[in-house]
Amino acid sequence: MPQILSAEWRAHLGETWQDTHRELLHTIGNLTIVTQKWNGLKLSNKPFSHNRDALSKHGIHLNSTYFDGKVTTWNADAIRARTNYLADRIIDVWPAFAAQEPKGESKEKRHKR
Repeated sequence: MPQILSAEWRAHLGETWQDTHRELLHTIGNLTIVTQKWNGLKLSNKPFSHNRDALSKHGIHLNSTYFDGKVTTWNADAIRARTNYLADRIIDVWPAFAAQEPKGESKEKRHKR
């Protein structure tokens, strides 16, 4: 989801687009590692279907495997799901972060948010 939403992006996000944008714009689930060139020329404010297809071919495995066609929409639920996916990958790579979870915050509980 881009920082400045086009009418197409607002429609894609749904009726609560303002809340989704304000709450989830700068969360890990909405952030993607790409070069400035990719961000400006290939992705920018283009529709999600275009960005998904571009990211599915991206050189960074984390992008290409996630956006390989399974994700069909980009809304609040999709962003939260990717947040959980990335958090799980972080814990897989750096297991010490699992010990840092807030008290009472298991992976299962985090995924229910």
